[in-house]
Amino acid sequence: MSPPIDFAVLGGNKCGTSALWKYSTANPALAWVGVFKENEYFANQIGKSALCDNVIEDYLTLAATQRRVALKQRPGRDVIVGDWASANLQCLCCPVSLKTLNPDLKAEPSSRLLRSGSPAGPPAYRPLVVVLRDPVQRALSVFLSAKRMTGTWWNEWTKNHTLATYVDQELASLRRCVDVARRFRGSAQTVAAIAGKAAAERARLLLSGSVQQSAAVGSGSSSSGSGAATGGSGGGSGGSSVTSELADFARRQQGQGQGQAAAGGSGSGAAGASSSSAASAGYGAVPDAVPRGWGAGMDLSQWMEAQCYAHSHLLGWSAYDVFLSNYLAHFPPRQLLVLYASQLAAQPAAALAAMEAHLGAPPGNYTRVLGAAAVGGGGGMAAGRSGSGSGMMRDCMGWHCAMKTDAASPQQAGSGSSTASATATASDQAAAGAGVSETSSTVMAATATATTGGGSSSAGDGPASSSPFARAVAALAEFYAPHVARLVRWGEEGRISPPPPQWGEAYGLDRHHRNLQQL
Repeated sequence: MSPPIDFAVLGGNKCGTSALWKYSTANPALAWVGVFKENEYFANQIGKSALCDNVIEDYLTLAATQRRVALKQRPGRDVIVGDWASANLQCLCCPVSLKTLNPDLKAEPSSRLLRSGSPAGPPAYRPLVVVLRDPVQRALSVFLSAKRMTGTWWNEWTKNHTLATYVDQELASLRRCVDVARRFRGSAQTVAAIAGKAAAERARLLLSGSVQQSAAVGSGSSSSGSGAATGGSGGGSGGSSVTSELADFARRQQGQGQGQAAAGGSGSGAAGASSSSAASAGYGAVPDAVPRGWGAGMDLSQWMEAQCYAHSHLLGWSAYDVFLSNYLAHFPPRQLLVLYASQLAAQPAAALAAMEAHLGAPPGNYTRVLGAAAVGGGGGMAAGRSGSGSGMMRDCMGWHCAMKTDAASPQQAGSGSSTASATATASDQAAAGAGVSETSSTVMAATATATTGGGSSSAGDGPASSSPFARAVAALAEFYAPHVARLVRWGEEGRISPPPPQWGEAYGLDRHHRNLQQL
């Protein structure tokens, strides 16, 4: 019997999954759960995002129905059915849900599907696909969308704000949340619980006389302290296990602290010189070599910190490393394909070819959705050449697409009221109306000012202080820099596809590295 799903496209939100889905509809070998792309069964984009306690039987019925429909519409063809949901990446319980639906999460196409695949031989079946976008660009895009989505939670969160005022408020809230979560790091409560257990066991042994008896048969220890130690190791098995547990815990904590320090002083592996950079680091006190996830080793502090980002839909969801780490705790890296929105916009054929090889699907004919310039003869794709179809994605990935409705204006949506922050400056409007390339330039310039330190923070001195909008972009870039650094390191280690080189420049990673070497 076929599993309910063969693969999953996880998101992220506002990163290009809709464009990827639109392109993939031209490949008859690919199908998806639900009538439309988004079934949002385990995670929603708005409101309480995690929905893993929904009735599973309904999902199984939906998946089976769509598989039957797809096979009926594609007679004589094999079909791979996937779950497409742009919010699953940021859903902490979704890795467990998806893995439970298909324990292997490994497509097993028939021999005919294999023969029609890559000429180099059977492809590797790695069934998770993620699309990531420059974190600041994603945050800007989702803010605009929120301003337009009247009557939604997102709009309620943003309708009284400009970008600058919202970033100030939300980053402060995120940092407070992370600070609270990190108070549980080091597990002082765990130490206290183990110590209390040891003390209780010690008292019981003293009352029963086990300690005295063990001391008498010991190796001649004369002091009460060494007699107690002998009793703990020789006669009192309960006391021995508790003491050993406490010692092991202390060693683990010490080792984790050393590993964190070696990684740069933060769970994300990139140290910042300021407290704000430290507060924005990725979650977890353990080295990246041991990823921790929800239901896969994540402790209380890590769970709380991950929730901080998961509950911050507009800004926190751009901290991709937090959520990828959760998936990597459940799935090996070889099962995860990471694509990037810039690649999907500039080279859609290459991105689709990578996804097809990843899923073990035969090449599709994308002439209709990409244009003739992007496909080769006989319906095959000319990887690396973009077609006119990618213009749609590039337009709607940029600010000017959303700005058609003046979404960046801070006017009150339907309320008729205004606040002191409800007046956007001309520079804000101009920057908000810029395309992706202009926004990238703003990110790079603002990050350079934010990360070099010195006198660059003086009023009017440099691009980060030129306008409230630019200062908000600089604050976001500084906040995301440790998270981007972690992704870059994972790319160098081969855990994920390397992020675009422009990310390192935009987020000042070289400058961070140089500053750390000078400390």
